[in-house]
Amino acid sequence: MREVPAGRRWQGWAGGLALAVAAVIGFMAVDADEPSGARAGASPDSPERRQRLVDELLERRAAAFSAGDEAAWLADVDPRHPEIVAYERSRFRNLQGLRPSFFRLFPGGGYLGDGQSEPARGHVYVRQMMRLPDDTDGVVNIHTWSITFRDGEVVVTGIRAFQRP
Repeated sequence: MREVPAGRRWQGWAGGLALAVAAVIGFMAVDADEPSGARAGASPDSPERRQRLVDELLERRAAAFSAGDEAAWLADVDPRHPEIVAYERSRFRNLQGLRPSFFRLFPGGGYLGDGQSEPARGHVYVRQMMRLPDDTDGVVNIHTWSITFRDGEVVVTGIRAFQRP
């Protein structure tokens, strides 16, 4: 590997920064040309639409947890999977028993289906962040949710704790 002279290192950084700025400006220009309602009217099978459905699902479930509403927490779990409903009911009650002062669900990537098959299936890594009243730091754990997109909605069909390889 060839050593780069110290005086030339800044040129590499400056070049990389210039490329990054150009890419951001180019993205902003393309995005600005898009009609304001284009994203809202995304195809039901588009990746953007599926991601929005997942984001809304996470927001609904976090709000249900914060409100202590078990029925709303379970509403997005596919009733055709009673073992998942039972697991989520138990998890809800156990977590509620801890009385966290903070609880949020964040998407952490995944596969949202190809939009070609009906129903489309995928999975999403969900970061569950919570803080107990006396804690100074929150705790984050990750679950893998199996999801199915059906009739313009998304339902949870499986949940398991994320296992690192």
